[in-house]
Amino acid sequence: MQNATERRENNPVEFWEDHYRTKKTDYSGNPGELLVRYVADLTPGRALDIGCSHGDDALWLAGRGWDVTGADISQTAIARAQKRLLGSDLAGRVRLLPAIWNTRCRTGNMIW
Repeated sequence: MQNATERRENNPVEFWEDHYRTKKTDYSGNPGELLVRYVADLTPGRALDIGCSHGDDALWLAGRGWDVTGADISQTAIARAQKRLLGSDLAGRVRLLPAIWNTRCRTGNMIW
């Protein structure tokens, strides 16, 4: 029989929800270094940010003209990203969604 920790580690939704719920913040407010390196000079289009966490990459992309859909399996992470987005001028460029296993997803010009 598995203990609670083993069950959580075997369930990605529970694992990531617990990860975000037990941390006050773990975002820097800055985009990932690789994203900046490889995307900064691209012509903006549509982007799908899978595992968007608190939205650092999604907000950075939107600030450069991309239309971004961010998805994460953690409701806590999505709620924090939405809170950061509220009142910003990027709200029309970013759509944040809870990721659900085994669903079809329409992709954009880029998946990050």
